[in-house]
Amino acid sequence: MSLSRGFPKHKADLLFTTLIAVLASLKYFYQAFVLNPFEIDQEFLSLEAWNFLKENKFTLIGAHTSVGGMYVGPFYTYFVTLIMFFTRLHPQTINFLSALWAIGTAIALYWVGKRLFSREVGLIAGILAAISIKYLSLTDVPPLVIPLALISLLTFYALSQFPAHRKMFLVAVFLSGLALHLHFTGLYLPLFVIFWLVFTRTKVTRAELIKALIIMAFFASPLVIFDLRHNFLNSRNFITFLLTTNGLKVIVSSMLRSVHLSLTNLGALFNNLPLNNFWLSLSVWIWFIPYFLLRRRRSPYHKLLITWLIFPVVANGLYTGELLPYYYIFHHAQIFLVIGLLGQSLILSRWGCTLLVTLALLYTLQTLKWHHDHGNAFSLQNKIAAFELIKAHAGDPKSVNLSFTVEHSRRGGLDFLRRYYGFDPDLRANRPTYTIVIPHAWQRIKFDYSFGEIDVVLPPQP
Repeated sequence: MSLSRGFPKHKADLLFTTLIAVLASLKYFYQAFVLNPFEIDQEFLSLEAWNFLKENKFTLIGAHTSVGGMYVGPFYTYFVTLIMFFTRLHPQTINFLSALWAIGTAIALYWVGKRLFSREVGLIAGILAAISIKYLSLTDVPPLVIPLALISLLTFYALSQFPAHRKMFLVAVFLSGLALHLHFTGLYLPLFVIFWLVFTRTKVTRAELIKALIIMAFFASPLVIFDLRHNFLNSRNFITFLLTTNGLKVIVSSMLRSVHLSLTNLGALFNNLPLNNFWLSLSVWIWFIPYFLLRRRRSPYHKLLITWLIFPVVANGLYTGELLPYYYIFHHAQIFLVIGLLGQSLILSRWGCTLLVTLALLYTLQTLKWHHDHGNAFSLQNKIAAFELIKAHAGDPKSVNLSFTVEHSRRGGLDFLRRYYGFDPDLRANRPTYTIVIPHAWQRIKFDYSFGEIDVVLPPQP
């Protein structure tokens, strides 16, 4: 029995796509406009746009990475700059874009799951991505990483269609080139494309190889020009990173840490209750491994899926630096597909589908309540309220000093907002000084106004 029984398939697709879009919109627009983070990562993109549009500073590099002092490409910052040109540099733009990418990823999961496996698999995967409390959470995942999830998923789909559709190889190469302009972990994609071709012994024609090299050269061109102008800074740092070796004990420890974090992070995708994430995750794998090994008719899609799941965990294990949960974003979408495969038989009937949708709605409401109870006292609206108060009180922003007394890890967002509201970054003795203090009552500083964790200290009255 099929989910689309009783009405045309295109109407079923429209219904399920709309359902996933609504569920994902509830979560991500709530995060974007209510929780509303505006920290270092959001500020980076905003400042890049400001420097280009207001100060005519053109950059050949993107974000600075935490690995060997390297940089990623700048194409995504160019895209954000274009969007912020139309929004007049409004700081809310970054969160809005992140929400759109995340919603699009959940919808894309439905279509990828449907095309590779079944409509039931796609529906389960798409709904889980839409309601997962941690998947692409705007409060935890940097805005440069969020679109990487969609790029990763589309690369996965492109590889699944090659070599039956030869052009999909170049699509996969193009997408992996885009990834290099988003985050350091974007390196996974071109590496995985090469690995998959070698692993499956897929032959690439000379013409396809030349086109692939041209595509990658295009995406690498800004960094090449940057290196030529800066004594090969990026290349030297990258080589240093590759040649940095550690003892076998460190590598083994890092690999075990990678596996443990991968399992724990899987559970955290769904769990906002006081349960043990590790055991919740382990139960999924214990269920899936026999399913995969004992399945007689494993399609190439199943093999690609299991390989894609394992590859990021191993790659992260070889990196002995600080592992972050969002490094595993490359297999999160595939985890939803795995759960879809395991649970597809449960929703073949209308009753099973109705139960899934009902539970998804209840979980969404519980997630929104959880977010509401925890809130975000460092949100953009609280920072904006502080700046609006000072601007209203001071009159001309250029006639006063604006000072920050901020705990270092919470400084994000303030430098851009100072520019956005027109305050002079210089401090002069002949002007009254307004002070923003973060977090609330930090170092027992007395304040005049407070907005969440954002305090405002007015200048002393004459």
